[in-house]
Amino acid sequence: MIVDLALKGGHGPAGRLQNTRRLMDEALATAMVSGYETHIPSVNLPDPNDRHVVAAGVAPGASVILTLNLRHFPAKELKKFSLRREIPDTFLSALYDEVPDLMIASLANARRSLTKTAVSASDFIGILAANKLVELAKRAEKHLRDLSGVAP
Repeated sequence: MIVDLALKGGHGPAGRLQNTRRLMDEALATAMVSGYETHIPSVNLPDPNDRHVVAAGVAPGASVILTLNLRHFPAKELKKFSLRREIPDTFLSALYDEVPDLMIASLANARRSLTKTAVSASDFIGILAANKLVELAKRAEKHLRDLSGVAP
């Protein structure tokens, strides 16, 4: 999979992708889904290459598929598996509305974890918006001091 992404381009070199995968596995050790393969044949999507995504949601009993590509995940097909689709901005904005302090702390941590260059809180909000997290960026903008780590 990593080699495929590297070959397709736009995702960075394979070494960087492998490192990202390793870091994700370490940070979210219990998030790896197994046993999803048996569900793939029962999924009918416009792009058959996306069936594994739904199958990986079905196997652990997920309720939401997060995607920017709603066309490839028809609501009617997802409903058969008790799944719904949602764009990341909507999902994360709703999470912010439920637990704003936790979301801001998480966003502040994400900003601090950017290792290539130091990113200001204001620039980080711009990065969120540029990555189609516009509503989340609007909510986060109210918390510039918290995102920058400046004590009140």
